[in-house]
Amino acid sequence: MRRGYTSLEFEEKMAEIYRINPMAFIGTDIIVGFLEETNKDFAQTYQFLKNSPICRFHVFRFSPREHTAAFFMKKRLKNVSESIKKKRARALLQLSQLKYKRFLGSLIGKKLTALFLNVSYNNYRKALLDNQIPVFIKKGNKHSSGVIKKVRITNLKNEKLIGELL
Repeated sequence: MRRGYTSLEFEEKMAEIYRINPMAFIGTDIIVGFLEETNKDFAQTYQFLKNSPICRFHVFRFSPREHTAAFFMKKRLKNVSESIKKKRARALLQLSQLKYKRFLGSLIGKKLTALFLNVSYNNYRKALLDNQIPVFIKKGNKHSSGVIKKVRITNLKNEKLIGELL
């Protein structure tokens, strides 16, 4: 898709991010079914994502938009069928969910900085960790929105991190 970098260069940048911050959260957008994408192309993408430190990805099925290079390319290149695009998108979404849940689980027991928000969920106050992942802290603790405090991640419940104020 005419990206100005290779997958190896992208991999090197992610490795550098993790050298700086081993708890960094990396997400990306992925397009499946680009013109003439083969099974081999998709398998390479899948393996790259599976083995990379990318924790979550939003998956989109390719569709050419007017006035883009791809719109004009579709006149001479073969389009991938909608059923194949859907199948590939499902596979990547399942991988993303697995990797995200694994990433959240890796944070249990960690002490991190969190910015408290003015958002409640049941008996919890929502906060954002310094890697932009939401965490929920019991309301009984003294904390105000806009305040940054240390928290410990104690649990993962229904794909939500639960923590306690330190």
